[in-house]
Amino acid sequence: MEILLIEHNLFEARLIKKMLVESRRGEYVVQYVQKLTDALPLLQTASFDAILVDAVLADSTGTVTARTLRQQCGSTPIIFLSASNNAEVGLDLLHLDIQDYLIKAELNSNLLSRSICYAIERKRNEAALRASEAKLSTIFQAMPVAVSIATLSEGKYIQINDEFARIFEFERGEAIGFSPLELGIWYPEAREKLVRALQQQGAVRNVEARLKSKSGRKIVGLLSMEEIVIADEKCVVTITRDITEQKEAETEIRNLNRRLTARARALKSANRDIESFNSMVAHDLRSPLSVVNSYCQAIKMQCGDKLETECREYLQEAYEGTLRMDQLIEALLTFSRVGNVKLQREEVDLSALAEQVYAELKFAEPERPVNFRSAEGLQCYGDTGLLRIVLENLLGNAWKWTRTREPAVISFAQRETGGTPTFLVRDNGLGFDMKHANELFVPFFRVPGAEAQKGFGIGLATVKRIVERHGGKVWGEAVPGSGATFYFTISRPAVIERTAGRGGGVHEDPDRRG
Repeated sequence: MEILLIEHNLFEARLIKKMLVESRRGEYVVQYVQKLTDALPLLQTASFDAILVDAVLADSTGTVTARTLRQQCGSTPIIFLSASNNAEVGLDLLHLDIQDYLIKAELNSNLLSRSICYAIERKRNEAALRASEAKLSTIFQAMPVAVSIATLSEGKYIQINDEFARIFEFERGEAIGFSPLELGIWYPEAREKLVRALQQQGAVRNVEARLKSKSGRKIVGLLSMEEIVIADEKCVVTITRDITEQKEAETEIRNLNRRLTARARALKSANRDIESFNSMVAHDLRSPLSVVNSYCQAIKMQCGDKLETECREYLQEAYEGTLRMDQLIEALLTFSRVGNVKLQREEVDLSALAEQVYAELKFAEPERPVNFRSAEGLQCYGDTGLLRIVLENLLGNAWKWTRTREPAVISFAQRETGGTPTFLVRDNGLGFDMKHANELFVPFFRVPGAEAQKGFGIGLATVKRIVERHGGKVWGEAVPGSGATFYFTISRPAVIERTAGRGGGVHEDPDRRG
């Protein structure tokens, strides 16, 4: 061990060096100087494990020497050697971070060596303790919640962290020594609630309380409190989470939900009114149409052979107009209803529905040469009535747009798209320009050339509404003059997906068979 000995008496210096040599506690290398002014340059260039210093030097004494050495040598252990046993001086020196105060007359090799070893050990422990305290202080200050420590007896703060200062807008010097009530942080009712809970339970866990910052900003805090003991004094550590924004968001969500509920009720009422209006309008429109339709038929039957050809043509156009108007009214009613009707989900055999729709189309125009191909066993989970409307519109469109083809080819199949079963209706009809692909499903939009097909522009919009109500999507692809394909998906609820085992296979597109 490197020892610096500062001793004005040469004889006593030799005696101390001899004691260290005789000690068996370690090997010592002693560097000796007589004055404090001689020691200070050494302390700037060399480090020592311990310093032994006479309490009375030629150029310095007692506490002056202690302060000077402690400023110069940092954390190096210092042991004072004194010719007199002055307890008051010894106590003053210990308060100046001096590790020991020995009386020269009582010195021996073991005592001196033991004092040096103990001083070094204590200094190491102090350094470790300071490092640990520094870490704890860093953690304490860096915690993302407000943390404070107050005395239990008076409730006055003895420590706060940075987050506490930020939330409540108090500097550390402004808060230390004052209670939350004195600072205006707690409302009286909050203090009563927290103190009562602390007394009854010994701790507080996640209690919500109204608080206030220095500037008067209202804060909603979530507090947890625990009793601890610091230096034999009972204290309370309090952790406060600022949940003001969370509570404001919850309030806004509740208000939003109330508004949404009110709007939903209003919308439901409006939908009922619309349905009533639609039914009334349909009835009022259909009644005169029925009269006109009946008169046209009566005139044709009773006076048909008496009418000129041109008049008969006018009569036929009027008759067909009433039928077309009736179909338009029915299409509008269907479009209105599909958005409001409650879904009745079940396993649906789409292949069977497609065959039924095709049979109805063929019955209406039996003379048309149409090659209809449908894959077998295509199933999904949805509303049978609404899905029939989907197929009626898609197959009906294919039927209309293939009138100029001989033979017309229409197919219904299924394929996988990104792991999702996708149903498709394909035809070899006139097709359409893909620049209109996104407009096809807009109500009353009709692609160029649709006039000849006698459509209303509502069918695909109805399909889109039904498919989206089933959690799916619909789109179309085509090449002008080379046919069109319409695709749609029907989502299966997760619970059903795990339990249903039917209809899960991939069915071959009949148009792609070799």
